[in-house]
Amino acid sequence: MEKTFTSQFTMTRPAHKRDDYATRSGSKNRAAAILFKAANTKPTTHETEDGYLVREWTKSETKSYCSPKRIAEGLAHQLAWDVEELLEVIPLSAIKTAYYKGWIVKAPSAPYLLVTRQGAAELDLPRKDRQGRLIRFYVPTEPTPVEGVGNILKPLLPTVAYRADE
Repeated sequence: MEKTFTSQFTMTRPAHKRDDYATRSGSKNRAAAILFKAANTKPTTHETEDGYLVREWTKSETKSYCSPKRIAEGLAHQLAWDVEELLEVIPLSAIKTAYYKGWIVKAPSAPYLLVTRQGAAELDLPRKDRQGRLIRFYVPTEPTPVEGVGNILKPLLPTVAYRADE
């Protein structure tokens, strides 16, 4: 009679087989999937009849808080902004926030928004435009009316902003 030896040690998987990289690095986790989607999903945009590329903000993006850093990135390197151009980079809620804080004001004689000297100082905006010319930020002569900001901005907004905001 031959004796057989049985080991008390059992392996759950073969020693030479390792988990794949995604499992070992944790990129299959929920957080990693959210980050991957955020970094690799292109936002939906459409072109207006004037030729502007307007981003279609989702409901959660329109209502969400926009940090001053993100507003500063949107307002950098330019004095006057058309609202449609601003909607390409920051949501309507961020435009309203900048208006409430006095960082931008409606131009007295044109349908533009001007970056104020106060906004440039508080947001630490660059003093030169992309061509290297000095930007002379707007200094308002009267305080910005903050009540009824929607009524002030409404004539400047494209129709898509109302659809995204509803």
